Amino acid sequence: MPECGSIVDGVVRYPPSGINVIIVGAGLGGLQAAVECWRKGHEVRILEKGGAISEAGDVIRLGPNSYATLKEYPKMLQEWDQFAFDPEACFCHRDGRFAVPKAEVEHHLPGVATHVIWPIRAKPIVSRRDLAMMLLSQCKRLEISVTYGVDITRYSEDGEGSATAHAEDGRSFTGDVVIAADGIGSKSCSVTLGKPVRADDGTAVESWSSTVTPAQTADVMPDKEGWDPVLMEAIHSTPPNTVVRWKLCCRNTQPKWHSEGGHIIQLGDAAHSFIPSSGNGASMALEDAMPLPECLRLGGKDHIPLAVRAHQLLRYERTSLLQHNGFVNRRQVHRDMNEILKDERQPMLLGKWVWTHHAEKYATENFVEACTAIRLDKPFKNTNLPVGHEIQPWSIEEEEEKEKSGIFNEDLKNTGDWGLA
Repeated sequence: MPECGSIVDGVVRYPPSGINVIIVGAGLGGLQAAVECWRKGHEVRILEKGGAISEAGDVIRLGPNSYATLKEYPKMLQEWDQFAFDPEACFCHRDGRFAVPKAEVEHHLPGVATHVIWPIRAKPIVSRRDLAMMLLSQCKRLEISVTYGVDITRYSEDGEGSATAHAEDGRSFTGDVVIAADGIGSKSCSVTLGKPVRADDGTAVESWSSTVTPAQTADVMPDKEGWDPVLMEAIHSTPPNTVVRWKLCCRNTQPKWHSEGGHIIQLGDAAHSFIPSSGNGASMALEDAMPLPECLRLGGKDHIPLAVRAHQLLRYERTSLLQHNGFVNRRQVHRDMNEILKDERQPMLLGKWVWTHHAEKYATENFVEACTAIRLDKPFKNTNLPVGHEIQPWSIEEEEEKEKSGIFNEDLKNTGDWGLA
């Protein structure tokens, strides 16, 4: 139990830290960061480009590690339990026949390691909309300010302990820390990487308003006659204007998430984008949102730059490995199902190292050591990875070349403990 500053809506808040946090972006990561910052005693404000929280989005799979602090918010825990789904998983041939029998998701299988939110039943499937609305409702109950219609086009810091997010309409928002949770095209890249990064190359509309018809969706399916008729019927029965033409964007691992002065820090896709086969884009954004507020609390207002650097040190290798794993998963499953079944390893499994991890506790337990490593410029050994695994550099270009060459044997998971038990 933390030292109690106050209790609001059943949430125990740490004493005030004196740290003022501006969060740019009200996606899942930004909203989660807001409630966690509030709980850690920071003053927090959210800026959102849209006129409201987007209700668009798909269903997503989240592991228990995404919800490690959910029990700290009694009403959110109740809401989540009502809308989350607890399905079985299976792999099927294109014609609908089962290739692998139905089974529970890996963290619910018999004999596996205990997941991080046990004994809570960690339901893996949620609607992105439901999750966003749950987090927004919690922000409202905690009286966290959300300002809509703010298009942040530039970030800066003054060298004296403050950072500012500058809006297109001339408004500016200053805090002790600015968290850039505004996605893959974040303008914060100009201060973290020293150059702007576009989210898209101009060939696609960068919004949820670009839709295609069900017929157009069916037309891009290869070998249409070989697919399960139920699946094809479901596609053709989809209501109009509901299938989104959503371009998938990804970047190479980003070596630096924070500004030079350490008062601007990227979170979620702004720091590390994922392809869908990683199964971890939303999970890692939600994970990011737990240790960052804790690092700020532990570092205090006088040591924000060090706390921000410690946060990245604790997070970078874990997110990089899961980004890399997405490309491995894609190569594993983009094969004929009969070929996949010959492989001893079931595709898409993550391993206990992912869903037994508590990102907040990891920060609490390793913050001092991480700060010491930074101060003394010494190596730091992360333990939020598969035991025995050594992180290796990789790039999207290398992974794409492997796919073009037909290389499906992947040694990424041959080192370290990727098991379930």
